[in-house]
Amino acid sequence: MFNMRAMKKIIILFLLISFCGGSAEVIEETKTVEESSTTSTPASTTTTQTTIIKQEEPLDTSERRYRGVLRTSIRQSVPLVYDFKNYTETVINPDHEYIEYFSYEIRMPVVDDSQKCSSEVNSAIEDTVNNLIEDTKSVLEYTNPEEAEEEWGGFSEWLSIDYDIVELSEEVISLFISHSTYSFGAAHPISATTSFNYLVEDCREFEILKLFDTSNTEYEDLISQEMLNQLCANATKDACEIFLNFNDPFPTLTELLDCCSAFAVSEFGLFVQFWEYEVSGGAQGEELILLPWYDLVPVLDQSGPYSNVLKEYSERSWLVSIFEPAWYLNG
Repeated sequence: MFNMRAMKKIIILFLLISFCGGSAEVIEETKTVEESSTTSTPASTTTTQTTIIKQEEPLDTSERRYRGVLRTSIRQSVPLVYDFKNYTETVINPDHEYIEYFSYEIRMPVVDDSQKCSSEVNSAIEDTVNNLIEDTKSVLEYTNPEEAEEEWGGFSEWLSIDYDIVELSEEVISLFISHSTYSFGAAHPISATTSFNYLVEDCREFEILKLFDTSNTEYEDLISQEMLNQLCANATKDACEIFLNFNDPFPTLTELLDCCSAFAVSEFGLFVQFWEYEVSGGAQGEELILLPWYDLVPVLDQSGPYSNVLKEYSERSWLVSIFEPAWYLNG
């Protein structure tokens, strides 16, 4: 009997040791002190628990990765930007002669009165939308839809207008208005994007070129190279060759500002929306890229008209990532 009882104790002790292992996160140390006494006294037990807490590693931006192309169609949303609440959306439904032959899908933002410069921005957006509508229905000046339908076998006009709010803040108002048009018999729609940028300080239009130190003879080359870095970041070598060879040399900032790209200012950097076929073939679509301020620091005009905005952006440490590393202004 004694041997069986001793054997059971050994088995129980073995099982306790097997099942009570420590974890990688918490180490438990248990010390048991048994006191001998002539009286029946329970053994006293003291338990000490030590917890090991993992520390988050600091963000390593030494091996930076480019984000690449953010979208390839103006019907896709712009990533990264916040859902600003100080505007409302308005749907426009034009009405005119032969309206049954026309199709409209028009959405436009109306900035709230609480936002400084709202009247200037809303007026510019409204004028642009109205001009696009007028241009679409101007076909009626030289075409009768009923006669065209009999002669061509059909007739239709289509206009779609959409928008992207990039920034509505105390520093900058920046947004895209994009549109697509299609006429009966065409191979595919024609799309384009226009940008609206305002400096909130005085409601003037934000001039992209004035961000840069144009006295630096290399500023155009640096910006063009950074555009290529983004366009080719997530592309195969063969696909990248398409970008490199489609326009040789690659267009400069001045050329793109003249026609036809759209630029939007944000706290993350400069968004560049290319038009279809502008920098690549049709298969690549309408590329949107972001040029982080980190890349542009060497050619920014740090004492220019937008130095206060740049300073504010540079101090937003919570935006830092491997894609948009911390950046600093001289002095």
